Amino acid sequence: MATTKTLKEELKKSDVKKNAIVSLKEFIDKRMEQIVKSLPAHINPERIIANFYSLFRKNPKLADCEPMSVLAGFMQIIQLGLEPNIHAYLIPFYDSDKKRYFAQMIMDYRGVINLVRRSGEIKDVYANPVYEKDEFDYCYGSTQFLKHKPTLGDRGKIIAFYSVAKFTSGETSFKVISKADVDKVMNVSPSKDSSYSPWKKWYEEQGNKTVIKKHGKFLPLSLEVQKMMATDETTKTEISPDIKELPDITDWANSSTDAPDIPKDVTEPEPAKTQDESKFNDIPNTIPKSIMIMVIEKINNFKTEEEINSYIALSDTQKILEGFDKAHRAEIELEINRRKLAIKNTKDTFNL
Repeated sequence: MATTKTLKEELKKSDVKKNAIVSLKEFIDKRMEQIVKSLPAHINPERIIANFYSLFRKNPKLADCEPMSVLAGFMQIIQLGLEPNIHAYLIPFYDSDKKRYFAQMIMDYRGVINLVRRSGEIKDVYANPVYEKDEFDYCYGSTQFLKHKPTLGDRGKIIAFYSVAKFTSGETSFKVISKADVDKVMNVSPSKDSSYSPWKKWYEEQGNKTVIKKHGKFLPLSLEVQKMMATDETTKTEISPDIKELPDITDWANSSTDAPDIPKDVTEPEPAKTQDESKFNDIPNTIPKSIMIMVIEKINNFKTEEEINSYIALSDTQKILEGFDKAHRAEIELEINRRKLAIKNTKDTFNL
């Protein structure tokens, strides 16, 4: 049975978590309008904003992180031309010297492939793991070759990884590394022990990424792409037009994920699927007011009801709307009805 002391401690942790989320929201709210304006013209702001807040739904621990590290990490993903939660992620790590969490930007292997393919000389690049029961052989030198025939069924344990690059000239290049080489990279990663770490969830994909990055050192990549790849597993606490040029503040010597004084992770509730009152009130208000203003302005720019309905039906718009609390969502619905009425009155006037 829970004691009064235990209940008080849990309530205190809950308050700290709520305060962290509110503080981060306020921090982002002050800068979101500027962020949206700084996005390249070809990027859909609603999609980017929805992706930003989906980071917290997937990883509530980000609310405990130093706010600028979260914002800088997210903006770095965007500036690299990568897709958040697909090509790259933000992973919390604890700096025992500074006594707090920071968000570190970690690329998925698909993000690394995306960057490598930007070379005008590389047509394709891919990587695969090698298991102990696979048929595998390779040789470097003047008669180099690589042969891999995966075994069906039980393949045993992973023993190596390889990367293959195909050039526009028709030639190919490959790189093979052992599992021990991959584990060396994993063991120096400050996020390796995190429950959110890709090393724990997707070791095979991380191995593929590692061999592609090592292979990339011998490929005809532009200096710009090399700099982009070097931003993997970095932490930034500043924003600039070119964040990759800013220093990495990751303290590798004092990094871990153990922080006994930090509240434990909490699972954020899934978005309500109906308009049920109790479920609707459980949805956290995670979207800043500046985004609500932007949504309303967009609605008021539409000329037909069909345009409004199409915009509201978009999955990206739905993600944003789900983040508002009941009062803010009601305000948006009121604006929608006002705009539709104004459009209808305009039509009636012209039909007189």
